[in-house]
Amino acid sequence: MPQSRISLFAIPLVLTLGCSSSNSDTTEPEAQTLIGVNPADFMAAGSCGTTVQRYVATLRDVTGSDKISETDTSAAPFVVGSSPPTPCKTPTVFSNVIEYHAYDVDLDGYDRSDIGPGNSGPAVMFAGSQYVAPRWTAVCHGWTDADGGIQPGLAYPNMTVTLRDCTELGVQNR
Repeated sequence: MPQSRISLFAIPLVLTLGCSSSNSDTTEPEAQTLIGVNPADFMAAGSCGTTVQRYVATLRDVTGSDKISETDTSAAPFVVGSSPPTPCKTPTVFSNVIEYHAYDVDLDGYDRSDIGPGNSGPAVMFAGSQYVAPRWTAVCHGWTDADGGIQPGLAYPNMTVTLRDCTELGVQNR
């Protein structure tokens, strides 16, 4: 009999302790590692809504792009992904980044809003079955150093890093 009393007491205790240690009921969002761009940093003054209707942002991983890796192979930049056609006032954030990797974002600007990606890739736009070329292009980097060298943005753990050093979108490319 004493064994059954201990068992009956232990079951509710274990169930109570098991439930009370969970943090799954927290309302705070988990921190993520993100890279973003904001139109306030790249949209030419007065161009949003008047000339530029949509933009497509393409994230590139440029980690080690001008170095040789430990395996003696080139670490060439590669496309991580592209945003859908985005309204000219809306920021874009990429979540598929790797901590401590270096990134930049290529921007394509369009003077129309009836575009969408085709089967050729997410950064290739179509209106119906008609290919639509970007009218403007720009790029966002992390920062420019004291010697004028363009530096990529680095992804830091549990932070949103916004690439703010950008050329202008919505003006004639120089």
